[in-house]
Amino acid sequence: MREIPVRDPPAGEWPAGELESPGCCPVCGGSMRERLHDDARDRIFFCAPGRWTLWRCAECRSAYLDPRPAASAIGRAYRGYYTHEKVPSGSPGGPWCFLQQAVINDWLRAHYRVRRHPWLPLGRFLLVFLPRYHRSVGQWARHLPRPGPDSVCLDIGCGRGDFFEVAQACGWRVQGLEPDPVAAGIARGRGVRVHTGGLPATGLEPDAYEAVTLNHVLEHVHDPGRAVREAWRLLRPGGILWIATPNLGALGYRRFGVHWRGLEPPRHLVLFHPASLTDLLRRAGFDPVVGMPASLKPLRNFASSHRIASGQDPNDEAIPVPWRIRLAAFIAALGAWLRPAWGEELIFIAQKPRLDPNQKETGPGDIQAEGHEESRTQPGEEPNRVSCARTEPAEDETERD
Repeated sequence: MREIPVRDPPAGEWPAGELESPGCCPVCGGSMRERLHDDARDRIFFCAPGRWTLWRCAECRSAYLDPRPAASAIGRAYRGYYTHEKVPSGSPGGPWCFLQQAVINDWLRAHYRVRRHPWLPLGRFLLVFLPRYHRSVGQWARHLPRPGPDSVCLDIGCGRGDFFEVAQACGWRVQGLEPDPVAAGIARGRGVRVHTGGLPATGLEPDAYEAVTLNHVLEHVHDPGRAVREAWRLLRPGGILWIATPNLGALGYRRFGVHWRGLEPPRHLVLFHPASLTDLLRRAGFDPVVGMPASLKPLRNFASSHRIASGQDPNDEAIPVPWRIRLAAFIAALGAWLRPAWGEELIFIAQKPRLDPNQKETGPGDIQAEGHEESRTQPGEEPNRVSCARTEPAEDETERD
């Protein structure tokens, strides 16, 4: 019988001098909140010490860490992150992989007018009968529109540059932005221009990109409001912002709770509900804001979450997945197909409005709520459901699910 490995996060606590409190909800500035979890730990990459408290905003239903690592010290949580790994050489072989690539290449010909081999004529029509794969290929291309001859896409938080080949296959010129110098160096090895930096102060030229993508980035930033305003600034009028982020309304979170793979403390500082992310984007000036159906493949998240709950290494795919977890993942996929708001992640496309020739361009809306200022206060103990202003809620206030 195979021995199942059991791992624990580093012993000890996060240094108290490197902690901060956001004050109030980083998404909407709301002051009322309730405690979700007290003992969230890094059971994903096993490199960040400490136990973390996750709160849910009673106003927008987003969740956030308080206390959280300060921006100047957050790098400690990424010392063993996957973006430090070298890009695997070669590609998977076998007839099934060959057929998948041939179908995807036909889909690329139909949507982006690019020619790649291997190619299966009319293979794209097979995806109509395979909704799971049809959603996957759309997400793989990040639902980008067909680019113009000089259209540039900026991938913020590009990591080691895994998306570059996809964007180029779709006909886009692509650049990257990455705060981690190790990951940025790996990404530059792919021959693409990669800027060193991150959100919200990118230092890049305004109105320079037709598309900006943030693939599981927004949950890592300390101030998501400033982050989306910066994306608005970088986009040309009519440009699109594509965002993917874990979904706090996912069926996976409802099942696994503090062991859900999407929590990933302390790297994930904020987690969104569909309505809170929509409102954040609209207040930043984006219109329209459209939710896209996510991939119907929750098994990987369910398997990782089960391993976390069992004290195992969630990244060890050699550990067998029990049939009950596979069945639960299948039911979750069916639920997400019927109702995308139950999927494991949120995917949104938001457009920066085109300029009216009779009007001047306006700036993004004010996301920062009154009184919501950056805080550097040290955390203190609070009751389970409290106001950030240290006032108790009214007696007739009902608890939100």
